[in-house]
Amino acid sequence: MQAGCWCKYYRRTGQNPGGSPAEREGNSHRAKELLVKSGSAHSIIVYSGGSAIGWCQFGPAGELPRIDGIRNHKALGSASPASRLWRITCFSVDREYRHRGVARYALAAALDAIGRYGGGTAEAYPVTWNRAVNIWFGTVSMFRELGFSDAGRLGKRGLPVRKDV
Repeated sequence: MQAGCWCKYYRRTGQNPGGSPAEREGNSHRAKELLVKSGSAHSIIVYSGGSAIGWCQFGPAGELPRIDGIRNHKALGSASPASRLWRITCFSVDREYRHRGVARYALAAALDAIGRYGGGTAEAYPVTWNRAVNIWFGTVSMFRELGFSDAGRLGKRGLPVRKDV
C-alpha cells in the first residue's frame, strides 16, 4: 500500500470516495479486497523468504480507466485494439530492498503474466520530472532495459512507454 491508495487510483475515473484520509484509505482497502476476492485484480507480489518486499499492478486497459483521462493520452494513438492493451501503473518496493532490482523483477514477471493472458501491448507511465515519485511508477531506464520503447510525451513530466508482449 502506497500513501493510502491501495492502488485503486487508476481504477477510478473520479475522486477517492470518503471524507477524511483515514476514511478514504479504508474505502480503498475494502474496495481492493473485493477485487482480489473476485479475481479481478492483477498484480505481481515479490517475496523474500516469507515477506512481501515488492509489488507491481497491471491489468487490461478497461480495468485501469483513469489513464484515459490524462491530458494528451488520446494523442498518443492506439497501440493495439483495446482488448489487447495492458497497463502497468504502480510499483511498491519495501524501503530496505530498494535499488536491488526488485521492481525490475516484478516488471519482468508482469510481462510474463501478460503473455500468459494472451499478450498484447503493455503500456506504462514512468515520469521524468525530478519532483515526481518515480518509485511508484518505475524509471524510464528500467522499462527500456526490458525492451520498452518511448510512445510519445504526456506533457513535460510523463514519458509513456510500450512493448509488444
